[in-house]
Amino acid sequence: MNLAEIKNNAVYGDWPLHYDPLRPEMRPGADGQPEPIESGIKVLDNGDVEFRVYAPQMHTVDVTSKAFTLSLTKGEDGFFTGTLPFDPIKAGPHSFDFIFDGTVLLYPYAPISWHRNRPVNYVDIPDVETPYVLVRDVPHGVVSRELFWSEVTGKWERCLVYTPPGYMTNQESYPVLYLQHGATENEVTWEFNGRVSSIMDNMLADGLIKPFIIVMNNGMLSLPGDTAYGTALGEMLINDCIPHIEKHYRVKTDKWSRAMAGLSMGSMQTSRYGLTHPELFGYLGLFSGFMRSRYEDENQPHLEILKDPACFAESFKVFFRSVGEKDAMINRFLEDDEICKARGVDKLPNFYRRVYANQFHEFGAWRRALYDFAQLLF
Repeated sequence: MNLAEIKNNAVYGDWPLHYDPLRPEMRPGADGQPEPIESGIKVLDNGDVEFRVYAPQMHTVDVTSKAFTLSLTKGEDGFFTGTLPFDPIKAGPHSFDFIFDGTVLLYPYAPISWHRNRPVNYVDIPDVETPYVLVRDVPHGVVSRELFWSEVTGKWERCLVYTPPGYMTNQESYPVLYLQHGATENEVTWEFNGRVSSIMDNMLADGLIKPFIIVMNNGMLSLPGDTAYGTALGEMLINDCIPHIEKHYRVKTDKWSRAMAGLSMGSMQTSRYGLTHPELFGYLGLFSGFMRSRYEDENQPHLEILKDPACFAESFKVFFRSVGEKDAMINRFLEDDEICKARGVDKLPNFYRRVYANQFHEFGAWRRALYDFAQLLF
């Protein structure tokens, strides 16, 4: 497949706020009546991203993200335009800011997602190396919004639940993966940025995995007085969410039918709570994986199980760690490598390690990690 073939796939129009294409921006025409204008962002057949913003009262418009920065050029017609050249190693989803005269503003004529604890504009640059994220003519699962009361946080919480094709029509029970996002994101991120449902639908259709349910929680939960975010996730997951899922969904409840994984902050949460509760989880996945927070050394209570390789081998069928080769925090991953080597767990049959070439601390690496990790489960 090439870029021209995949850029119009339905997956690239599936966003939290819309599925059908955005309606065009309107401005007064020569006769004073509104007329449509071409604005927003467009992915061209060669993978270039074309930006076109109508802002006649502005002096400068810049586009900035972790992956790129682009200053748009203003024309006499009031349009700011610019083109981001295609770079295959930067393919995949990227949040970015439009900066109008020095002020960050959300632009309504480009896709909008959630990152940095707020709505952000977004572009998903087609990646020919990940065809498994595309919408195909295969049986499709369902992503549901589930509300449940949390005694831990004292309020209603929301999670998204992916159920595989056939769940609604059969009486089978399924294993479960509890899948966590990264810092400043929330429970919708894995679906709309990670493309969980497309990845699962395609892998099931290709016979690469057994069907299982995925539960995606908001990992940014903290209790009053906490100085860091995400500290309440583990207690809420174990005491509130898992019991709710097991009451309302047909799921298997033994540890060998329960997995946990996460990216970045979610990987550290997976390590902390998964390694602390081997009675609950039989499979752990750390994507851009941190076994410790950046402020902690190797002497952490949840890492005690690593000191007994035999116990570690019996406790988990899969301990999966991955990172992008160009991840800015890869040194932390390499430090965790040394902890695993010192404990001898890196030689165990349940230990898996992946480094993704030319990938960053982005969903390009995390989509690949989910694809690999899912094939090891259940």
